[in-house]
Amino acid sequence: MTLRVHLRPDAQFHDGTAVSAPAVIKILKQKIAKPQAIGFEAVSSIDTADDGSLLFHLSRPDGFLTSTLATTLITDDDKPDVGTGPFRLVAEKGNLAAVRNASYYRGAPDIERVEVNPYPTARATWVRLLRGDIDMALEINKDSVEFLENTKFKPISSIQPFYIPLVFSLRNPILARLEVRRAISDAIDRDEIKSKGMRDHGQVADDPVWPFHWAHNAAGRRHTPDPLGARERLDAA
Repeated sequence: MTLRVHLRPDAQFHDGTAVSAPAVIKILKQKIAKPQAIGFEAVSSIDTADDGSLLFHLSRPDGFLTSTLATTLITDDDKPDVGTGPFRLVAEKGNLAAVRNASYYRGAPDIERVEVNPYPTARATWVRLLRGDIDMALEINKDSVEFLENTKFKPISSIQPFYIPLVFSLRNPILARLEVRRAISDAIDRDEIKSKGMRDHGQVADDPVWPFHWAHNAAGRRHTPDPLGARERLDAA
């Protein structure tokens, strides 16, 4: 019913102030008080321990609180541009810019400056990339990725936290039968869809839980297509 969180003693905000327990508690209370706050429902109070750590007192056990804290930005509403990350925002007109945080607790980044430039179309982004005006472009479609493989550019891919579901309508009298839905599921080769339909730019979702989430069960049963068994199941139905 109590979660203890230790703060790094060498972490600092971008304005040079220490990431202390009182400062973090103030920020977390700001986040919790907002109507759109999600994930803190079980937190009844937050205190500071004698060793400077945070104590979260819960009204019920909540195994997802750690994930909520991991995705919560520790930024004061009074100073929204002051964080703790490797880059700090700088005031500029138009584009978003950030410079290297030399006091970052994990070490100063090798990149000195980052600028984010918005473009109205993907074509405009490509033109600037080919001219060498920008160093990186985001959200490249799969057709363009194959084109890049034979150029001087280096595509970098990452798995995104969403999946495309195929849902059966139970209003259909045939699909309403469990054995029919199981047969259709057994007949589908998910790996073939990934390789041919998505050109291997994806991953089979064996579980509704995000595969890199701590609650994902990597040892769970993986789906194996069985077209012959599916035909027999349909015939029996």
